[in-house]
Amino acid sequence: MKLSAPVSPTSALIYGGTFLLSILSFVTTYTGMAILLHPALAAAGALGLQSSMLGLAWNILRVRNHRRAYVGAFSVAALFSVFFSYAAFNIALKQTTRSQEVREQYSAQVIPVLRQYGDIAKSALHSADYQVKRIDAIVEAEKTRGWATIVDEGSGDPVVQGIIDGARNTVASWRRLAGADYTQGPGHGMIANYLESWQDEARKRQSALEKYVHVTDSLNTLLSTGIPVEQQYQMVNSARLAFPQAEFAAVTAASAPRLPDPPLTAGYTETPLNGQQAFAMVLSDLYPMDLLTLFALLLAFAVDFIVVILALAAGRTSSDADLAFEIAEKDAQRRLQKVKLDNPAEYQNVLNQNIARLKAANEYSYQFGQALSDSKRARTRIKMIRTEDPQGQKMPKTGSRLSRLFRRETEEQEVESAV
Repeated sequence: MKLSAPVSPTSALIYGGTFLLSILSFVTTYTGMAILLHPALAAAGALGLQSSMLGLAWNILRVRNHRRAYVGAFSVAALFSVFFSYAAFNIALKQTTRSQEVREQYSAQVIPVLRQYGDIAKSALHSADYQVKRIDAIVEAEKTRGWATIVDEGSGDPVVQGIIDGARNTVASWRRLAGADYTQGPGHGMIANYLESWQDEARKRQSALEKYVHVTDSLNTLLSTGIPVEQQYQMVNSARLAFPQAEFAAVTAASAPRLPDPPLTAGYTETPLNGQQAFAMVLSDLYPMDLLTLFALLLAFAVDFIVVILALAAGRTSSDADLAFEIAEKDAQRRLQKVKLDNPAEYQNVLNQNIARLKAANEYSYQFGQALSDSKRARTRIKMIRTEDPQGQKMPKTGSRLSRLFRRETEEQEVESAV
């Protein structure tokens, strides 16, 4: 069915507003499609969607058959239009905020890993601090009171206990070689030199662990400022590679720890490098959904919803204007179906009769209207002569018999001349 022209200024405004808003919907749909498709294909697809939506919405209230098919096709077209409009709004709204959000999300994952590096180093540093203090005390005891005053390590520290056991083995070797007890008293000697060498080694380990803990603490502060994801990964990975494995093993008397790897940056894209990444980001934003994503989705839905409402209103206006023509067309078809079409002569005869009746009805309508017009003019002239005679003189009083006869005769003449 053809779309009828607007029948009023209001209808014209509805049509114009629908067209203008459909242009906006076309632009947003095109922008969303252009994320994945070539610009020419995106323009063709967006134009097809908008044309389909407008055509279906304008005619969805006018059709009588297959309305479900119209509704289904319209729903699919509207769904695609809303989704690609949402994609365009999402990319535009999050262009400045997405980078910061992604950096914060990655920092939330990578900072605990970096802190774990620092915690492992700090546990070894506590042992290194104790070892340095304990070895200093043993060296001082050897210098002031002699080896005989040194006792076993009460804390169970394996490194300190190993140093004490090494000194005792040295004394035992002295006895075997010298054939006498080790009698050195306070001062510098073989045991003092042995203990001082371990003292220097313990301080080096302590210094290395302190530097590494300081580095991890500094990185924790830097990572909280929202630097790029790739740089965050490089910083944490460098901290993992710089972990003092040898010092940790020497201080704890255990094997080097297995440090966790920093999280990969594949799932944390700040700026999409291609259409596939942008499309994946748009989809991933739907769940879980933040406020900006919700606003983009509502904005896309609102634009297409307004277009749909205006198109439905325009279709309703056109439907009302064509309703009488549809009824007349169906009535004519119903009448024609009653005619036997097997005999062409009979069909032509019926058709000629209908045409003759239509012409007679038109002629009758014209003559009837003309008679009504003449009758109206006659009544007007009769009213005028009631007060004056044909020569312009006043008529006798209405109560006299002569005046009544005169008036009746005049009225009959006027009516005959009018008819």
